[in-house]
Amino acid sequence: MDTTEAVVKISQIKLLEYRGIEVGLNPLDKTPIHFYARSGEDLAMASIYFQQGIFSRSEISNVADAGVMSDKNKERFRVIIEEYLSELVRQWIDHYIYGKSIQSEKILKNLE
Repeated sequence: MDTTEAVVKISQIKLLEYRGIEVGLNPLDKTPIHFYARSGEDLAMASIYFQQGIFSRSEISNVADAGVMSDKNKERFRVIIEEYLSELVRQWIDHYIYGKSIQSEKILKNLE
């Protein structure tokens, strides 16, 4: 099964929530580092790229077999990634490298 198809069929590990957008991990996906955003049935994926250990860019894309996230919610997802990248990467490491459980956080401050 393609991992993007698996994302649609299983629940994700929720990391953050902001204005109805849940950002999380798919327990079946490990590398490269990426995060998923879900809003209702709509889903998008952010791939995170590093060069020599330093963040270089992120790319947000639609996920096959899932509803297409609105441009407004994709932009919110991009802002969440920018504002919380170090926290998200730390949670990724905690989950996939150290096997720690993750505590979800609700973002209350305005990011827009």
